[in-house]
This record gives sequence, C-alpha cells and structure tokens, in this order.
Amino acid sequence: MEAEFCVEVLQDAIARYGKPEIMNSDQGSQVAGFEWTKALSRDDVKL
Repeated sequence: MEAEFCVEVLQDAIARYGKPEIMNSDQGSQVAGFEWTKALSRDDVKL
C-alpha cells in the first residue's frame, strides 16, 4: 500500500463525512509519512 492511496482515502472520507478533530492511526509508514501529515495539517486535523 502506498501513501498516495491512504491520502486519497482520507480526502474522500473528509469530503463525505467531514473532518475529524483528531486522527489516531496505527502509525504505519503510510500514515506517519510526510504526505499523510501534510494532508492532515492542510485540513487542520490534530495528530
């Protein structure tokens, strides 16, 4: 699984359900990397 896929799913979920206040994840490499944290900070979601 690539980080790009995770970011796309995140963006789809935010568009569909709204943004969460806090994102808790398993901290796998795809969701701990730059692309993921950049997408979350762009939407002002706390880690």
